[in-house]
Amino acid sequence: MKITITEGLDDWYTVTADIQKKPLQSTTTLTFNHVSVEDMNFQDAANDAAIKFSQRYSNIYIGLSGGADSEFVAEVFLRNKIPFTPIVSSVPDSPEHMFALEWCKKNSINPIFIEFKYDDIRLVKKSFLASRAIKQKCNITTVVMYLSEYVQELGGVLLTGESPLFRHTNGYYDAAGDILDIHSNVFYPKLWKPSLPIHGFLMYTPELFLAMTREGDTSLNHSSAKCKLYNVPFRVKDFNPPPVITNSLEYDIHTKLSIRDYCPLPALEWTKDELIGLLTR
Repeated sequence: MKITITEGLDDWYTVTADIQKKPLQSTTTLTFNHVSVEDMNFQDAANDAAIKFSQRYSNIYIGLSGGADSEFVAEVFLRNKIPFTPIVSSVPDSPEHMFALEWCKKNSINPIFIEFKYDDIRLVKKSFLASRAIKQKCNITTVVMYLSEYVQELGGVLLTGESPLFRHTNGYYDAAGDILDIHSNVFYPKLWKPSLPIHGFLMYTPELFLAMTREGDTSLNHSSAKCKLYNVPFRVKDFNPPPVITNSLEYDIHTKLSIRDYCPLPALEWTKDELIGLLTR
């Protein structure tokens, strides 16, 4: 089963998920469609992407998770005086949303705040529908799916800080390294429902994606690399956020839908030089 989505400004990239039953291997492919790319530094490219986004969309919502990625997105729109509404959600056993609420308080911006409980029926429904459609395990990604539909009902568009390239490290002194990756679950919401009004800001323009690739200091751990690039306060993002759907219920959903019969979609991977070459060809 193949699902293809085309994303970014002027549809500059295409994602194809080829989902296969075991023992065949599922694949994820990212194809770049852009004709040219302007050489810009990262912060200038971010300003440029935000302005171009605001020229195409109004009623903008930014999903603030409490991580450095989404805080950077909000900072870019704030400094460019582009109106937006933060939308913050909390999930059980994770305090990360407090970083987002503190940012909103510091900048005197009123967010929308949505609290989820374990096995929240709103998320369980999304998990069932999305897993049935794309034959993949959908747990924490259901939060983004829910927020996308919530914003859609408000007539808005959702921006996220998804698609960071820096590989997770376990220790502070462990380098992220020059193998860059994007996990396929970043694309699950649009693979499930292409009509969702959701965009990953860091991949909105080829200029921003290229600048992130070039300027990211991969000699640092992934959190330090991101915060240095974004110029936001340091914090560690939980690489394995707690599940919003408990193991027993998730098992029941996946058994009913025979999800374990399908091979998981792998992450996209490049060396730093390889990705720069693909973007500047």
